[in-house]
Amino acid sequence: MNEISGFGQRLKEQRTKKGLNQKELSSICGVSTQTISGYEKGGKLPTIDNAARLAKALGVSLDWLAGIDTPQPAQTHKPIRTLGDVAREIVRIHSYEQFDVSIEEEENAEYGAVVEIGTLCFHHPQFIQFLKNWTAVEKLFRESPMEPNLYNGFMDSLYKNLDTVRYEDDELPF
Repeated sequence: MNEISGFGQRLKEQRTKKGLNQKELSSICGVSTQTISGYEKGGKLPTIDNAARLAKALGVSLDWLAGIDTPQPAQTHKPIRTLGDVAREIVRIHSYEQFDVSIEEEENAEYGAVVEIGTLCFHHPQFIQFLKNWTAVEKLFRESPMEPNLYNGFMDSLYKNLDTVRYEDDELPF
């Protein structure tokens, strides 16, 4: 097996294992669907930047995806320390398990609005604003031609706003 087809095979294997189609993976990592298809067919060799984006989006090491490290390492999750970490985790889960985000506002003197996601209910005003912004841009991304890099840049700015909100171990909401 040559390096190009080996990369493509591992890419497709991990993408399908995660239950993602090429368009969904493209929206997560910012690599076009045409480029992903080319990698999977073995006709293209990725840039280091694209390979790193794909590895990160799929939760595997770059070494494994490139065929340097034969066994796939066990996934480890970064501890949740900020509200930004919570937001990233929800978006990561959304990429695997589609769910509707429904926003219902109710006046609350301490927190402002209440936001419900399925059976989850968030009361933090900054997180509520994140959810409003995220659902709006997600809808735009699905309904109109938006470059994945623009979407990813917008999401990064939303995460950075929440990274300033820190949790202590005894304050974690779960």
